[in-house]
Amino acid sequence: MKKLIISFILFMTILPLLAQQKSAKRGLGWDEKTQDLSVSTISKMAPGISWIYNWGVAPDNEISNLGPGKDMEYIPMCWNNSFDETKLRNYLNSHPGVKYLLGYNEPNFSAQSNMTPQQAANAWPRLESLAQEFNLRLVAPALNFSGEKVGGRVWSPYEWLDEFLRLYPTARIDNLALHCYMNWFTANTWFATEYFYADLYNTAKKDVYGKYPNIVAFLDNYKAANGHFPRMLLTEFCAWENDGTIKNVDFQIDQMTQKVQKLEQSDLIEGYAWFIGNANAATYPYMSIFERNTPSSELSTLGKVYVYMSSFDTNKYYTLSETIAAKDYIDASTDNLQVKLRPNSESGSEIPLQVEMQQSAWASYQVDIPADGEYTVTMHINSTTANSFRLYKNTTGSANRLANATLPSTNGNWQDVTFTTTLPAGKYNLLCYNMGSSFLVNSMQITRNDTGISSVSLQPSRPSAIYDLMGRKVADRSELDSHFSTLPKGIYIIDGKRVAIK
Repeated sequence: MKKLIISFILFMTILPLLAQQKSAKRGLGWDEKTQDLSVSTISKMAPGISWIYNWGVAPDNEISNLGPGKDMEYIPMCWNNSFDETKLRNYLNSHPGVKYLLGYNEPNFSAQSNMTPQQAANAWPRLESLAQEFNLRLVAPALNFSGEKVGGRVWSPYEWLDEFLRLYPTARIDNLALHCYMNWFTANTWFATEYFYADLYNTAKKDVYGKYPNIVAFLDNYKAANGHFPRMLLTEFCAWENDGTIKNVDFQIDQMTQKVQKLEQSDLIEGYAWFIGNANAATYPYMSIFERNTPSSELSTLGKVYVYMSSFDTNKYYTLSETIAAKDYIDASTDNLQVKLRPNSESGSEIPLQVEMQQSAWASYQVDIPADGEYTVTMHINSTTANSFRLYKNTTGSANRLANATLPSTNGNWQDVTFTTTLPAGKYNLLCYNMGSSFLVNSMQITRNDTGISSVSLQPSRPSAIYDLMGRKVADRSELDSHFSTLPKGIYIIDGKRVAIK
């Protein structure tokens, strides 16, 4: 009979895979003119999306898992000044705890709310009064680049907002708002985090600097009063420029994941909402969160990635023996070196997404290592070639190499591979760097190589089940007599203990 070595980790448990907290920033736009929201659609999005809006003052129907303190929050919008104030008041009174009130929708577009700065300035006190009464954060009109005429002229976002603030310099605005349909994540990042906050103060940008004194005065006054600039809500974004680059959903997903990473990592961003939740996922530009615009539809490939990708939770540090989902990186390489997220191809896995580590790609995870020492790193991968792999301790301004390893080929199958390394104690970012060919990974785990271990014989009637290190059941109690002798050498979990089968 095989022998087991039981370590002194006595309280090992099978930990939940979704260890990060859900992002409060992540939101979505939903078109209720084509399909009402429902308990079912909300529940499918709720694991990763915190808020939703429908360009109206209230959902069309009362939904039990939507609202403050529920699976997702709803944010009302005053699309233009013709909004139904009675309906809005009824919703706010029946749902105490709503946080925001969204202002006008693209007023510098004639096909949208179509409001001149003067019309908006005249109407804004109505929104200010509602925000004051219901203790709401008032979000500025959402602006975008436009070629349409409003009030006889074309307004850029800078021009429209500057004129609005010239006419109403004491307007209450708690958050700025933009929409962005630029294809590339770099452009989206610039628009959301630099367009107002840096360009207006950049003397090298002569086409911008000094031209919009009313915006600058507003930003300066807000920062003086609050200690920071007003933060941005990017309430519509996806790739939708017709320049020939959007050829399939893969392009949309890869740009989306990088956009979300930058939005999550920026302190200037208070929230963002993908456009759109309900459309046809197979139709250009392939941006629908659901496969079809029907009540029974499942999440699309893009939707699964948007819902389940990392929330970039900086408070979460992974401890020993805790499963680290590869998707839950805190930082990662971008552009041509990016990690690629897709729904997990491993049958039966509870981890929703896999990561493709391209050559020279890296991903960083927050870990909490209790003491200097030797550790085993177990990675669950799918690879057709052997790959050179490195671990670094990644700190601000430096990366110290901790380990070189060769990850063997798994012949195109999902399999655990392990290597040992010395890790320093502390809380830090553990950077995983792929020097070889692309491979897939869906999880990782770090365990201590303990000393002072005693050997015992397995009594088949004793344990209730055997699990592998990723939390998958290998055998239950009724199968132990026949199955145990066929188990390969490795580390397993039996009765909450880490067990090495030699």
